[in-house]
Amino acid sequence: MPTETEIKPDLTPRTITPPDVSKLPSLDYAAMMALQVTDAKTEATAVANVKAAKAYIENVNTLFEGPTAAANAVHKFLTGLRGQFTSKAAAVEEHSRKQIIAYQREEERKRQELERQLREKAEKEARERAEAERQKQIAEAKRLQEEAEKLAAEDEPAPWETDAPAVSAKVEEAKAIVEELQSAPIPVYVPDIVVPRAATTTEGLGSRRGPLKYRVVDLGKLVKAAAANPALLEYLTVSDPMLKAKLKTVGEKLGDFVPGVEAYREDGITIR
Repeated sequence: MPTETEIKPDLTPRTITPPDVSKLPSLDYAAMMALQVTDAKTEATAVANVKAAKAYIENVNTLFEGPTAAANAVHKFLTGLRGQFTSKAAAVEEHSRKQIIAYQREEERKRQELERQLREKAEKEARERAEAERQKQIAEAKRLQEEAEKLAAEDEPAPWETDAPAVSAKVEEAKAIVEELQSAPIPVYVPDIVVPRAATTTEGLGSRRGPLKYRVVDLGKLVKAAAANPALLEYLTVSDPMLKAKLKTVGEKLGDFVPGVEAYREDGITIR
């Protein structure tokens, strides 16, 4: 089976004859560009200029037709020949790059998963420590509450004694502390955990961060936000192929089917 180095290309010389531009007619470019159409006479002159310019362009196209076709044939030949030599090597390069990127992405997925597991473990341990500390505080508060209640029961003062409100307030305060500790959210401190990316040890292999890109994940959310905030309207794109297809179907009534869009014409002229 032949390899790229065994390809025997057709290297037959191909020549391109330059066009003879001396055969082109002349144009009074400065006078034609200085013309201002202000009446019927100058309008007729402008029409004549258009015809002369069109004829000139046709002559140029005819004159260059042969050399351009020859150049295109040479370009097509060389491009095809280049493809014969590079196609398999390009396929190898693309395959190898995809394999490396897939491997690195999988390693990154594993790293992120490990990071997530470690973070969840740290959060769980932090919550357990916080809950244990809170239960310790609740137990101490209940002990103080029990002591206050016991003191109030064993040495209950007479109604006319001045210490009665103080003892009662002390019991209520102890109860409030217990209730507050039981209902308060648990403050949890979780340290930031980052698993470093492994440095590559493969010789000749480097890494680079690609440019930031974007993708729309919820178009409806963007549309709603733009409806509430007109400054976001510029981030909404219009589908040109869909509008052209609808325009072809409904014509000038396009605005009736697509609010905010109108059909219009750009008038021009014809010169024969």
